Amino acid sequence: ETTGLSPKECFITEIAALKLKKANGVTKIFQSFNSLVQLPDGIKLSEYIENLTGLTTDKINREGQKSQTVYNDFLQLFDEKGKGLVIAYNTQFDLSFIDYHLPEFHNANVDFLDSLTVFRELEPYPHKLSDAIERYELRECKNSHRALDDVYSLIGVTNVLDQKCNLLEYVNVFGYLEKYGKPQNPLDKIAYFPQGI
Repeated sequence: ETTGLSPKECFITEIAALKLKKANGVTKIFQSFNSLVQLPDGIKLSEYIENLTGLTTDKINREGQKSQTVYNDFLQLFDEKGKGLVIAYNTQFDLSFIDYHLPEFHNANVDFLDSLTVFRELEPYPHKLSDAIERYELRECKNSHRALDDVYSLIGVTNVLDQKCNLLEYVNVFGYLEKYGKPQNPLDKIAYFPQGI
């Protein structure tokens, strides 16, 4: 979660991740990470973000941790010895913030899967995470715009997508909406292709 849309002008307010491992055909959560990120002095959440997330500037600064502490803890999720796959919904957006605020993430040995790209390929408009939850009738999931809730929902949506197509075809392949054009800050290892709505 962030204070806005531009990584250069806005800040990360909350990071969550679930680390999954597959053994004997069963995927299990074996590590969970979730933290609020204190805002720099003088920065406040907009009323829009407060209404969207239910967070307030006071709550973030009271219950959160300093940004570098959160970033260092987050980076510990990525094992330098093994290769990982990072899955997100609208991964380009998340990575634009991580790329700007956590440059050390470049050292992580990971590939990327954007579940939004896959959902756009398989299903008609609209394509928000909440639309995927509703379309696939995932009653246990919710798109609360809180990081950990959204990660659990992402797992539910991605599991359905995995039954509908070969997700490996979308590793390091991101779609973008033609009307907005290719991302201004493309990522080195990602192949981009235009998608309509």
